[in-house]
Amino acid sequence: CLDHGIKSYVVRDTELKEIYGIINENKAEATKENDGTYTLKVPGSQTALDVTAVTRNANSKVQINNTENYVVNTDTENITLTGDVTKVSIKVQSESGTTEKEYTLNIVKKSDNTNLEKVTVNDEEVTLGDDGKYHYTLTYVIDKVTVNATTEDENANVKIDSSSFEQHKTSADVSISSRKTTTTITVESENGTQKEYELVIETLPDDCNIEKVEVNGALAKYFIGENRYEVRSNDTSFKIDVTLSDSLATLILGSNEEKTGSDSITVTKQGEGTTTVKVIVTSENKLETEEYEIDILEKS
Repeated sequence: CLDHGIKSYVVRDTELKEIYGIINENKAEATKENDGTYTLKVPGSQTALDVTAVTRNANSKVQINNTENYVVNTDTENITLTGDVTKVSIKVQSESGTTEKEYTLNIVKKSDNTNLEKVTVNDEEVTLGDDGKYHYTLTYVIDKVTVNATTEDENANVKIDSSSFEQHKTSADVSISSRKTTTTITVESENGTQKEYELVIETLPDDCNIEKVEVNGALAKYFIGENRYEVRSNDTSFKIDVTLSDSLATLILGSNEEKTGSDSITVTKQGEGTTTVKVIVTSENKLETEEYEIDILEKS
């Protein structure tokens, strides 16, 4: 039992109580990693750092950065930072001077990396365009999409539009209510630098135009600004053919059910005046609707 107690004491005799640095006049404690090393993160602009090491046993000795100058209990040294990671050796010597243990402190400069590793819309990866924006085109009608964004640096934060920052990756539902929806993805580096990216989501075509209207084989005239087609005929029965500019848009012609791309209807003359047939066209993306009128007048 006595031997066990001596061994335990010796282990504690070479332990560190804490390691810390002074950053912007504030104490920043190093984190002990699973492998026994310590990590202390500093701003990317930092060029030097006062590092302090404190032993658990008040009578043990410590030295920083191989100065060979052991100090009782607490030692502070100014460390010049080289590169992204500066390794610092910290040695603790037991009170008796018979046992020594070495520790490694990694002083890591916080990253300025604001790159995105991946952006997806409904689980489909989106690539960055030559214009510096992400572009995605929907291939079906939908009122919202799920956008995921992942940063290149696991310690960076990211958010979509006005949501809160999340570390490394985030997700948000984005409503689709127009032909083009622009979403902003903001990346904040570990060092605090921010960069914004635009994701442009475009829907299917919003074309509601009619390519041509024929009545009994005769091409009807279109009146710009009135959404009206007109043709003159002395016939009493009229076969009307309507063809849309977008073959995947839909139309309701008169009393017919909704059709895609084109449709035909036969109507009889409405008394002595004008025979009128309505056409309602809905765009392929289902976001735009246009109403037209086909007027058949008697020849004078």
